[in-house]
Amino acid sequence: MAVSMLGLHKYPNHQILLFMQSPTHQTTEWLKPSQMVYSQKLGVGLVKAIVKDKLFLEVGTTIEEINNWQEEVNNLTLLPIEKAPQTSYVKYGKFTAFLQKNQLLTHTFVFSKKDAIYEDIPTEINSIITAALASTGIKQLYSHQVEAWNAYKNACDIALLTETSSGKSLAFLIPALHECLQNNSVLIFFNLKGLAFDQSQKIQEILKHIPTQIRPQVLNINGDTPKSERLQKYANTPTIICATPDAWNHDLAACKGNNWQLVETLLKIRLVIVDEMHLYNGTFGAPFALLNKRMQLKIEMLGGKPNNIKYIFASATISNPVAIASMISNRCQDNFSRPKSFAIAL
Repeated sequence: MAVSMLGLHKYPNHQILLFMQSPTHQTTEWLKPSQMVYSQKLGVGLVKAIVKDKLFLEVGTTIEEINNWQEEVNNLTLLPIEKAPQTSYVKYGKFTAFLQKNQLLTHTFVFSKKDAIYEDIPTEINSIITAALASTGIKQLYSHQVEAWNAYKNACDIALLTETSSGKSLAFLIPALHECLQNNSVLIFFNLKGLAFDQSQKIQEILKHIPTQIRPQVLNINGDTPKSERLQKYANTPTIICATPDAWNHDLAACKGNNWQLVETLLKIRLVIVDEMHLYNGTFGAPFALLNKRMQLKIEMLGGKPNNIKYIFASATISNPVAIASMISNRCQDNFSRPKSFAIAL
């Protein structure tokens, strides 16, 4: 039997020789060494070698063994990566395999999944919002979303720290819509204009189910639009402002008596939301905190009441959310509610 030696590998604690299969076994082209494949049992991995009926697959930083790989191929439980299902699990697996293939991966860790904890939508939420959510397929909320709503109704500032893809956006969007239906405006800070545009599209998907006569407008305030054009977009109507800090800094400087649309919008703000708050830690956070302080002083100078503004901060990766939120908002830490961390099953 003719074989080709690929090299020495530790599997798991012993030195073994891995060989390519005998020419008497037929191998498909996509099962060549270093090719990315999908296993229904193991996920995305890199082919290391085939020894007769055994296929050795590198998944993350470990070597896994598939017995009778030909049967797996015939049963469609072992597939070329192009035919893998388009899920988040596969997407992250492909990224991990890419890092490993380029020798950039040092460690992997898989969080244990948790079952989602659902609760009924609180009756205190405006029925127009509830109906709009139902039209998009949302008929229940996660427990931390309800907890955030209750904290908002109790006039608390909120530091929301939950895992990625756990519904943080909806947790702060429901209070935002509630403010707009009370003829107020909402300011949402996004650190990147691309993120602001993406979130504004998601907001529009819900807003289209709200009657046009009471539907708030959504403004994207960033450097793509010249300042003179941005100032013309403000109006004395309920508005959700999706802004980058630098663009808002320029517009805030122009908030004077002759720009009455911007003045009225500023005085209508009752909720400020800071997404990805961990990015405002350290040197980037200092000027952002001053920006919020300037905004509060501007509102007070124009006759408004900045103490009536609530703050909601959201992040998935920060260890001291309340401390950072307090410094940015110029609010006491004791006023902050921190909904419990929550993870959903993928």
